[in-house]
Amino acid sequence: ISIIIVALTVSVAIYFYYNLKIPISKSSQDIFFEVKEGESTLEIADHLKENNFIRSPWFFALYARYKKTNLLPGLYYLRSNMNVLKIIKQISEGNVQEYKITVPEGWTNKQIADYLDDRKIVNREDFLAASNGFEGYLFPDTYRLAVDVTAKEIVEKMRENFDKRTRGLNVDKNDLILAS
Repeated sequence: ISIIIVALTVSVAIYFYYNLKIPISKSSQDIFFEVKEGESTLEIADHLKENNFIRSPWFFALYARYKKTNLLPGLYYLRSNMNVLKIIKQISEGNVQEYKITVPEGWTNKQIADYLDDRKIVNREDFLAASNGFEGYLFPDTYRLAVDVTAKEIVEKMRENFDKRTRGLNVDKNDLILAS
């Protein structure tokens, strides 16, 4: 019985070490990986497995839950030569390369500011200051933003998108008030 217990313990230790510390490959090529808003840990793990970053989605999910890590949405550069510990660290620290945000129709500047502040993209007050006077002129859409983006740059990007989408429509302030 002692030999069986020792053999089982050693087997479990090897399994944990293999899944936790040994990368799936030696490739050092950076590959974009997206963690979507609202994805569960197991869904993230399944996508990591599909993209050949990890061996076992269940092991990844259980380890992440055991460590009580909060996996943050965003676009990350990952490599197949990263082990599970490094991948979890990268995603839980929010070391994103790009943010992907979706601003739904009908949101006010305050709602957009709260959304950006909650995701730690830009400060709420900075966005409100940059978007002052542009209520209704920030086009609702999905945007990809650099990690070091400023509130002013986000407002400019949204305004440019508005101008591009409404070119030739002769939209004035009264039309925006009526539409909202």
